[in-house]
Amino acid sequence: TRVWKVGGKVFALEMERFGRPVVSVKALPENVVHLVAGVDGIAPGYHLNKKHWVTVDAGGIVEPGLVLELIEESHAIVVASLPRRLRLTLDGTATGSLNEDR
Repeated sequence: TRVWKVGGKVFALEMERFGRPVVSVKALPENVVHLVAGVDGIAPGYHLNKKHWVTVDAGGIVEPGLVLELIEESHAIVVASLPRRLRLTLDGTATGSLNEDR
């Protein structure tokens, strides 16, 4: 399992499940319901809070662009939850940057 963190908080987990590569990411609760119901290859978070996490098949079932978009959204959700002083240390802005802290 590979764990991706920003500001000391997890925003993505890469692993294999049933021999397939998957990534678990945070999502807004209102989006979790729609993603799980509407996209093949996306399930409630595996061993995670199913209200806030989804597990995405990264082995070709889910379009690679959507996988990347979900990772970026997860990063943004976690950065937004960090104290402002910590967000400022990520890249000098209050929004943080996905490329700085993987």
